[in-house]
Amino acid sequence: MTARIQTVRASLRVPEQGVLLPHEHLFLDLRGPEAPGYAQADPEAVYAILCPLIEELKTQHVVALIECSTVGVGRNVTMLASLAEATGLDIVAPTGVYSEPSAPRTMLAMSERDLETWMSEEIQTSIEGTPIRAGFIKLASSPQGLTCFERRVLRAAGRVADATGVAIASHTITGAAALDQLDILEGEGVSAERFVWVHAHMEPDRGFHREAARRGAYVEFDNIGAHLAGANNMFPSFALADETAIDLVTDMVDAGFADHVLLSQDAGWYNAGLPLGGRPRGFTYLLETFVPLLTAAGLGDTVRVIVERNPWQAFARRCPDSGEAE
Repeated sequence: MTARIQTVRASLRVPEQGVLLPHEHLFLDLRGPEAPGYAQADPEAVYAILCPLIEELKTQHVVALIECSTVGVGRNVTMLASLAEATGLDIVAPTGVYSEPSAPRTMLAMSERDLETWMSEEIQTSIEGTPIRAGFIKLASSPQGLTCFERRVLRAAGRVADATGVAIASHTITGAAALDQLDILEGEGVSAERFVWVHAHMEPDRGFHREAARRGAYVEFDNIGAHLAGANNMFPSFALADETAIDLVTDMVDAGFADHVLLSQDAGWYNAGLPLGGRPRGFTYLLETFVPLLTAAGLGDTVRVIVERNPWQAFARRCPDSGEAE
């Protein structure tokens, strides 16, 4: 059956050509859900800054983008839909919730069943009463490992992913937490192929990368180009030097896991809590600069598999009954 992915505008048939960026942030707010005016901004101010960056991105044959700003870090799906309409870029919005310290108080009190119902409705029916539906689940684990709340959310997300066929992407900075999440999801009957380990480059032990990929998960190195952002980089400790990134990718390819590598930039970041949106970073470094470096490093046609095929494979919905793309 035809592979599809749900965007903020429609259910999109996976195209035969065109790049999907698997981890970027167009719009967010890191002040916390209780902040006045949380996740709100003047749309015209947002368009003035982001639309030129998106138009520049489209010249690189990028047709879609995975927006990773989930609940707890300023998700605003109406803003995303407006940006998609203004630029023609397909944007995939998440359901799910970030780590426990960022979660809204009302969500912290939700039962596992309530969390499951909420995520399922956002995927199958509506996000916050809008015509917009979520195309994947975005979660996070705390730096010290999963809290009780995060485990509750993950179990609920696993059942939703199993029922709807969407992927789960999780902000996870240690390999131990990544494998812990895989154990929990597999316990809920979810294939590891539905899991994207976000920020995997933060784990220095590459054995964890290979083990996650061996089990079927996607291993994402997603701060490509952030080392050049300077003052624009909100989290400099996450920055990934090109030499290190090339080595990480080469290691995975040599181990036979090219099909399980994702690359992205963690760029954009119009931050509603900062003046002028915090000077967002552009989205072109990966394809313009880093991909040629990978090719020069001798990875050849494998680069195309990683950049052009893998993101669609990771995020296209799967029919729960057959395991095939829907």
